[in-house]
Amino acid sequence: MTRVPTPTSWVSLHRHSVSHALFVAACLTSVASAQSSDRRLTIGILPFADATGGGTLDAGVSVGRLVQAEMMRATKVQSRFVTAENIDPANIGPDQAAALGRAQNAPVVLIGTVIEGKNEESRKGGWLPSIRGQSVRVDVRAVKGKVVLQGDLISSATGDLLATVRATGEVTDKQFSGTLYSTFGSWDSWDNFLASPMGKALRKAVEELVKRIDARAATFGKTESNDAPATTHVTQATQATPSTSPSRAPAVQSVVPLRTGLTIVTAVFREDLGDYESTKIVTVANEKEIQVAFAGQEVRVTRTVQRSDLDTARLLRAGFNNDDDAKYPGSTALGTSTRVLRELLAKGQATVGLQVGDGGSHFGTLKRLDGPGNYSAILNDERVDLPAIRTRGKLDGSDAQVVFLNDPTNPLVLQFRFDDRTLDVIRILYPSDATGGSRIERELANRKRVDVYGIYFDFGSDRIRPESEAVLKEIADVLKKNPDWTLNVAGHTDNIGSDSDNQDLSERRAAAVKKALVDRHRVRANRLETAGFGESQPKESNTTLQGRARNRRVELSRR
Repeated sequence: MTRVPTPTSWVSLHRHSVSHALFVAACLTSVASAQSSDRRLTIGILPFADATGGGTLDAGVSVGRLVQAEMMRATKVQSRFVTAENIDPANIGPDQAAALGRAQNAPVVLIGTVIEGKNEESRKGGWLPSIRGQSVRVDVRAVKGKVVLQGDLISSATGDLLATVRATGEVTDKQFSGTLYSTFGSWDSWDNFLASPMGKALRKAVEELVKRIDARAATFGKTESNDAPATTHVTQATQATPSTSPSRAPAVQSVVPLRTGLTIVTAVFREDLGDYESTKIVTVANEKEIQVAFAGQEVRVTRTVQRSDLDTARLLRAGFNNDDDAKYPGSTALGTSTRVLRELLAKGQATVGLQVGDGGSHFGTLKRLDGPGNYSAILNDERVDLPAIRTRGKLDGSDAQVVFLNDPTNPLVLQFRFDDRTLDVIRILYPSDATGGSRIERELANRKRVDVYGIYFDFGSDRIRPESEAVLKEIADVLKKNPDWTLNVAGHTDNIGSDSDNQDLSERRAAAVKKALVDRHRVRANRLETAGFGESQPKESNTTLQGRARNRRVELSRR
């Protein structure tokens, strides 16, 4: 979020309601002369959100009304103020904006944001010659007002982003004051805020924003008709089918669908803990919210994230701790929001926040990098190159590198480097609509060998973590279905530590897998043999976090 260090923010204009009311009245009065029967496309205008950190809902409504008045005065675009009762403008995403637009007959909706609003001040002054024991000081104050507005134009039929426009208003005024000091006290003559630089800057920004919207409206005014049907936008793209309506484009196919059962496995490095894996499993995914069950090194916690935050929030709370709250409104948990991803795609940068570990939140700007747009990971047990957006920037002065999945319906964080924390997604699994049976069974039947990555251990330990239970059950079910099979269970490690320690650890982990299958799943002990190979048979290089994570594995083979 943009931090405004100056004491006077754009909201000061709202606080001085006299100038605000006069400005609005003047704009609305001029609308009557501009009314015309040949107006084209209707644009619905939402209350503006505040990205400066100091705004109010009333101020956002006022700015939206100013844009509406200017649009009616200066263009042939029909405008309509879209009411959004009891909804914070900052939490309105594309899907919700589209629904509001359809409900209020606006084929296009403007999601507006006050990006920046500030006064910068400099002063010069001096004393006049004393007259009969009284002194007069005259000061000149130069005040520069600056306001930056952004508008995202959303199709009400599809929820798609049609265009993003940004406008800046800057005005510098010189103001004079005189102060008389005498035995009778003092008086000040600073100009009031009625015609402040901030107010003038806002007017200029509104005028420029409307000009740019008007120019863009000509490019999509023919396709977004005022008679667009009120079709329901399907939020889960993988379940959508192309509409027969000409005003609606086919839904974007999700790369990784956000659905119940989605599992994200990450390799994490911390100076105090070394390498370990964490898992995030989506246990609930409905139209209102998702729930994520996190399991890491000595941490087990569940978090709920609102769908509205998945649309618009700028803060990613990537850290999970046992004493966390169940909800953190205004933040995401698995990746960034659709809004941030679209800004990275359209403008090459975005304002974001990141919270990791048990620390506070850090804010700044990430910029999209040129170069390879893929990220290698295991998706549903197959190595794939996922479409990715690589970014770099500074968050509260510290270097940050973040890789996002290029999927507007589910922009997961695939990798980040920040402070002493390093995270790489190594495996993604989601329930498929296809019915292909167990991969473990297929591989054992065809190749007689399979690498298993869904069994997780504590760091440097043979203790199996609870989230491994699903894979253990799958192995047991395969053995029950194939009663004539017997298996070798082999443990493998990375190269962290000594050869002898890793050899011992791999043997103990293989034995722990056998014990779990025998004790908890009633597999006969004589159907399983165990062995350990330490670090001697790596699948990938041990020089990377991902490589080490994939070398830590259990291998099953038929005897």
